[in-house]
Amino acid sequence: HIIMQNSSFVCLDPKRLYQQFFKGVGAEGMYGLSSNKAPFFHIQSYFFSFYGKSIIQSSAFKDWWQQMVPLNNRQEIIREYEIGMSSWFVKQGVSLFTTTSISMKDEIHIITNYINSIQINLNLLKKIWSKRKFFHIKVLNITHFGWQILFRKYSILKLELLLHNPTHQKIYQLKHMINGPQKRLLKDAMGKKFYQIFNP
Repeated sequence: HIIMQNSSFVCLDPKRLYQQFFKGVGAEGMYGLSSNKAPFFHIQSYFFSFYGKSIIQSSAFKDWWQQMVPLNNRQEIIREYEIGMSSWFVKQGVSLFTTTSISMKDEIHIITNYINSIQINLNLLKKIWSKRKFFHIKVLNITHFGWQILFRKYSILKLELLLHNPTHQKIYQLKHMINGPQKRLLKDAMGKKFYQIFNP
């Protein structure tokens, strides 16, 4: 089992992260904490793993890493090496799994966060809904619009959300969700930005 993660998130309880992740690992395949369907289904690459000898020892696994080249553009990296990675391994017959199950209550929560973030006009919302053109839940980035869900399950938060909050989430709610030691870790990870959340 090979687990890979990058520096785009902060973890406030590593033991919880791994305990919860391992609970969702079963059959051989590629696993991730979360996924997205834009432009098609793929594992989000901030935390993912490959489980099973037949995958890790395969020529397809070796070929994927050998053909990679450094890229400087973030969107190009996402397209080629996040979305592209899932696409590559699916073509090689590898199954993709996410360890975060989303309940109906979670879906409502994510959609509510999305609506709040764009401050959509109520009449426009009714018009969109009537034409069934509302966003599918799985194209919304759960690390932003479902950040509370990931935090409660894994004790993780994306740094982009904390430092820049591009989707205008109500991250001040963290004040009521973390304990003293976690607060100190968060302060260390965020620096001066920390005070904007806890002392608005």
